Amino acid sequence: MASCAFARKLIGNMMKDKNNHQLKLEDKHVDMIERMIMGVDLDKELPDEVKGREFLYQIVSNSWNSLDVDKFDYLARDTFYMNNSASATFSIKRMLDLSRVIKGHICFKEKVADSLFSDIFVPRINLHRQIYGHRVAVSLDLMVGEMIEAFDHGQTNQELKISELFRFDDKKETLLDRDEEEFLKRYSRLIDQVLLADIRFAIGEEFEKAQRLLNRIYSRDLYKLAGCIPLVDLPEDKAECSQAVENKKKVLKGIFKNKGLDEQIILHVQKYNYGMGSKNPMEKVYCYAESNPSVYYPYDIENEQALFPSKFEKTVVNIFVRERKYLEKASSIILSKDVADKGFKGKVSPYKSPVADLH
Repeated sequence: MASCAFARKLIGNMMKDKNNHQLKLEDKHVDMIERMIMGVDLDKELPDEVKGREFLYQIVSNSWNSLDVDKFDYLARDTFYMNNSASATFSIKRMLDLSRVIKGHICFKEKVADSLFSDIFVPRINLHRQIYGHRVAVSLDLMVGEMIEAFDHGQTNQELKISELFRFDDKKETLLDRDEEEFLKRYSRLIDQVLLADIRFAIGEEFEKAQRLLNRIYSRDLYKLAGCIPLVDLPEDKAECSQAVENKKKVLKGIFKNKGLDEQIILHVQKYNYGMGSKNPMEKVYCYAESNPSVYYPYDIENEQALFPSKFEKTVVNIFVRERKYLEKASSIILSKDVADKGFKGKVSPYKSPVADLH
């Protein structure tokens, strides 16, 4: 959303520049660029300008089967910096070389389609489990979020408030939804140096909580992962699933509250999937044969069923404690009869192992 707002603003300024004779875009073109970035639900009724050109909306943000250049980019880049670059980079190049557009859809040659799941979707979930969902990365996210909210709580200057620029877990609306111009003005100022300087050098006891959190981050005194609780038997429907997760979180919060730890723990929901929620992304992959490259057909899921997992999404609640001294108590609650009696099966975290080891 923010990137689209900035792009629209920049393009708009360039279009107003009378000396810029090269950029000849109309509003409909800018709208199209935005839809390509944000993605279009190709399962729904398509507008006229999309019909027959669905492939344009499968390049940057592909809601159809999740194979898009955004994913290729971070797979190649992040696996490279994790010293595991060969398979992702090679398979992506090979896949692009053997893809073509047929009747509005991006399709893949038979021999490359067979390796899409292992070369693209499996590395994706592994990155989320081992890197993006690592206990330290999640802990820092939680601490930075609480630091920003604590800073804003003591802030009287509305223009310096930060939290309303972000969509935290329990907040559905941001400043962008209300005032795009003001959002762009304040968001463009938001760089690490400014943010950290604002917090570190703020004067007044109302900023002490934010400054304590910042000092803890600098000294690596991070929130600790006590363990996790997998959530099972969740509904397939997205809205119903979200509500079921919230209901299960309330039950767990109640257990920790009864044990006197409700102020010390954070329940962080984490989902791991292959890019299409609980669905198999290969269900919407189209193929073509070398002998007849003008005709496409769906990937043969049935004959390859043994290659796929039984479930394509896993949801867990990770339990973090704000203070290390509560780690043992929180761990004992996770394994307690109170938790088991509610239908949960908790796993305790060894102090130095990543979240991924629990899953």
